[in-house]
Amino acid sequence: MPEPDTSPDVNFKIVIEVAGIQHNSSQRLYLGTEKDSEQGLDLKAAVTHFKDEEHYRSLVEFNNLQNVPRELGIRIAMHGRGEPPLYLPLIQQLQPVPKETEKALWDTIIIPVKPLTYINEKKSRPESDILQEDGWVYVFWKNKLWRELQVSNNQTYRDTRLTLHRHARQSRLGLSDPNVREALGTAYDTIWVPYKLNGEVQQGANGVKMLFSPQQLSWDDIDQLESNPAELDKQATSVDSVAVYEQSKGFDLAEGPVGPIAPALLDQNKEVVPPQKNKRVSSERYLDRNRANKIPVVYLTERPIDTKVTAIYPVRFAYANFF
Repeated sequence: MPEPDTSPDVNFKIVIEVAGIQHNSSQRLYLGTEKDSEQGLDLKAAVTHFKDEEHYRSLVEFNNLQNVPRELGIRIAMHGRGEPPLYLPLIQQLQPVPKETEKALWDTIIIPVKPLTYINEKKSRPESDILQEDGWVYVFWKNKLWRELQVSNNQTYRDTRLTLHRHARQSRLGLSDPNVREALGTAYDTIWVPYKLNGEVQQGANGVKMLFSPQQLSWDDIDQLESNPAELDKQATSVDSVAVYEQSKGFDLAEGPVGPIAPALLDQNKEVVPPQKNKRVSSERYLDRNRANKIPVVYLTERPIDTKVTAIYPVRFAYANFF
């Protein structure tokens, strides 16, 4: 009599949809469980999906899984001696599906965005520009600051270890200046934000809002924005209109804060002189690497510069379990 097959059933998978194509392979999603160590996490990049007649999306596929829920999030490599990766959880319990499953639209969708800023109060796309280098992009999710990124060379963005700094600030552990948070993340040319998670659209009070500031916000600034949704709505830009992706497989919106990247900045009004604090009517080349990739740009309103000057001190402290 043959021995019973006791091997686990691994005929399941988890698939995440990422809008656009030809994404940087170093941007990774992670899949794990509470018991997984860093070494036990599955890491996958978004791969352009060529099976559609129109190539407009990429997929992150985790295959050969058991039928047990897994945690999903974004993993970002951090630079510096002894710096562990940054983990940004998205879903705590994501159920796999049978390996034969195919969907025209998956239940979890990530939107990579490229931010620009208006250069005056008209909020006109021809009067917009690239972000000021060394400025800061703030991504609020569910009215709480989720990511803080510094603008680096060639319009790339680097994360700070925000959650660690938040906890360290609250405990006052080893901080010489809580308002200085170094951006040590890998420089990426897009910012990934959640649009739909496990079938739930992230909009309204649960949605994503973005803010650009030429200088790093203080924790007092962040506290005020997190505690006052009306003020956050006034200063930040909602990206809710990325929802057009579900119907159009793209972002061809003629007006509003979200639009297609292909024509962005090609119609700049060169007669508009930027304010002295913003000397940067750009060359459109900063977007060239992404123009064919079918991702959206998000037009942000620039936050006024705070007249207070914060002294910069190095921040060194031991790591807890906050990544």
